[in-house]
Amino acid sequence: MNPKLSHLSAEQQNTLRDDYLLGKESVAALISKYKIDTKPSELVSLFPPVVHEDSACVYCSNEKLISNHSTREPRYHECAQYRGYMALIT
Repeated sequence: MNPKLSHLSAEQQNTLRDDYLLGKESVAALISKYKIDTKPSELVSLFPPVVHEDSACVYCSNEKLISNHSTREPRYHECAQYRGYMALIT
């Protein structure tokens, strides 16, 4: 858990993330509502990565791929990132 979200319960964090992803409120409004000390452009980076149960790493085969919450971010597994590769899904 990111320290900037530690004052929120797990339920509040889930609601915040869902509201952000669905665009229910502006990012500035969510930051104010949940009293988060961050810039609007940095809010998404506070969320934990998404684990993609339907995708496996091409290098580890059993490890699930992850991505940030931004839809522009590729799915990857940390082993590939450390090797300088990106294990992408096509």
